[in-house]
Amino acid sequence: MIIFLIGSALAYAAFAASSLLISTDTWWETHPTASAAILTLGLVPLLATWAASELARSLRAPRLLTPYAGKAKRAVSGLTAGVVSSCVGALAVVLLEPTTGGAAWLLMGVSAFLATFALLWLARPLKRGHCRRCEYDLAGVTPAAHGRCPECGVDVMVAA
Repeated sequence: MIIFLIGSALAYAAFAASSLLISTDTWWETHPTASAAILTLGLVPLLATWAASELARSLRAPRLLTPYAGKAKRAVSGLTAGVVSSCVGALAVVLLEPTTGGAAWLLMGVSAFLATFALLWLARPLKRGHCRRCEYDLAGVTPAAHGRCPECGVDVMVAA
C-alpha cells in the first residue's frame, strides 16, 4: 500500500510543482499562496487516494495492493492513479469551480477519491481459495501441506 501511495504522491507533487511554475493572473485568484496550491493539488488528493485505496482493499481486495504484486507494479499503478486523479480533478475544477464558489480543494479531493476507487475496483481481485502469489487452486490441498501452496511454496494463502 505504501508503494502505491508513493507512486500517486509523485504524480500529485509533479502536478503541484508544475502549477507553481505557471504564473497567470487567473491562477493566483484561485490559489493565492503556494501553501494553498500544495494543499489543493497535493495533500488533499493524496489523503483521498489513501482513503479510496483502504476502502477498495476492504471491499474487494485487489491483487494490486498485496505485496505479491511486485514493487514496480504497485508504484506504476499508484502513479497511474495519481495522473488520472489529477487530470480528472483539474477537469472538475475547470468545469465546476465557477459554480461552487472556490471549492477547488473539495473538487480535487472528491475526484481523486472517485478516480482511485474506480481504478482499484477494476483491478483483478484476489480469488478465495487460491494462493495469493501464483493463484493455484487450493481446493484439493491436504493438511499435509502445512499451510503452504504446493505450487510455489508461499505460506500465506487466502482462506477458502
